[in-house]
Amino acid sequence: MSEDTNRDEHVGAAQSGKIEVDYVTLGEAAHRLDVPQPTLRSWVDKLEELSVHYLLRNKREERIFDANDINIFRFLKEMKDQHGRRATLADIGVLIREKFECRGGVTDLDLVKKRANLNEIDIEYMMDNERFMSKLQGFVNLSLQEMKEDVRSSLSDEMNEQMDQLRDNVGQTISELATKLNEIITEANEVQSNQYQQFVAASREEADMRSKIIAEQTKQMLDEKKIRQEIIDSLPFFVKWFVKK
Repeated sequence: MSEDTNRDEHVGAAQSGKIEVDYVTLGEAAHRLDVPQPTLRSWVDKLEELSVHYLLRNKREERIFDANDINIFRFLKEMKDQHGRRATLADIGVLIREKFECRGGVTDLDLVKKRANLNEIDIEYMMDNERFMSKLQGFVNLSLQEMKEDVRSSLSDEMNEQMDQLRDNVGQTISELATKLNEIITEANEVQSNQYQQFVAASREEADMRSKIIAEQTKQMLDEKKIRQEIIDSLPFFVKWFVKK
């Protein structure tokens, strides 16, 4: 690339009262970063796809880099060199958002320099601009996808919270039921034990009473037999013989 051509690729952003900012093309940026152009192009595409950082474009619709852009992709390269495949562009994108001032989705350099309000833009021209409409559709689809993911995540968190609460309630109910069942079993065992002890005591008392009655009856029979024998022994011989007979 000749010096004149290279100079032509630098887009001066100097305006009255503003600091000049130089822009370089993707080829020059790849040379400065010491990475292949296809690699840098894929990084740019991915960061824009993830809505992390967007590059400006010149009149020929070519991506152009300023100093901040160079620093962002230098940081990305350092992360890749340091961590290899373990460092995904999505993870590095999070760090880039935190460390650098990232650019939104406006990619037309003239619009950026003009800083036009919406009512100053030719709506009809925008609607007829295929690239603008494609980008707009991409932003809409991305926003819808993010909304879906947010809703899904919110519903998932709410459902998980409800499930956790349900599990806690069920666990507490089971624990309370188990405690109550143990109390009922313990009480039933105590009642059964008391009833058994009462039955044994009553049975022992009844047995003792019957034993006493039988003993008394036996003693009475023995006493009566003894008295009868004494009476017989006191009778005369012929009377004894007659009584025995």
